[in-house]
Amino acid sequence: MSNPRYLEKNFPLDSNTHPQNGVNSKKHIHVRLLKDSDQAHVRELFESSMTTGDASPFESAMKAQRRSPAAFLSYFLTIFGTFMATRSRQPIATFGYSILAFTGCITFFLYRRYLKASFIGFLKQSFEGDLANIPKHYKLMRHSGESDDEKLRATDKSCFWVAELDEGGSEPTIVGCIGLGASYYDTH
Repeated sequence: MSNPRYLEKNFPLDSNTHPQNGVNSKKHIHVRLLKDSDQAHVRELFESSMTTGDASPFESAMKAQRRSPAAFLSYFLTIFGTFMATRSRQPIATFGYSILAFTGCITFFLYRRYLKASFIGFLKQSFEGDLANIPKHYKLMRHSGESDDEKLRATDKSCFWVAELDEGGSEPTIVGCIGLGASYYDTH
């Protein structure tokens, strides 16, 4: 749920010796198990990575929609209807062509609204599903009643990790995450 090109360019795995960062750079990316306190940030990261920025699925879908066959049909109907409505001398024909132009416009914008509603539905489903309670869904449990955030451990084939950027001076920032859920159970 992060932009891999951004991470590779700005924070290579061996960022201490990368020439771009200098020899004494303090940037590190650590991968670790989720902590209870990470859940809100993970949900925020998920939402922003799905909907914000040029590389997000939402923005990609909205851009692709403008070049889809349905969009070109909408453009044609709008342009043709407008052109013919302005050229027509009969009120009935002008009205008909105006309706055609309006249909082209409304079809384009209704499909964009449908795309947005689909993404909102997907986010809602995710927030009510595995992101509602990440430790429970991915079977991360505390060892013997310990309450420390660091003591969450994987108890099954499922697990959830976060990648955090440590710049050396401040609190590490979560820049990515991944969850692997077991979709089957051994019968042995």
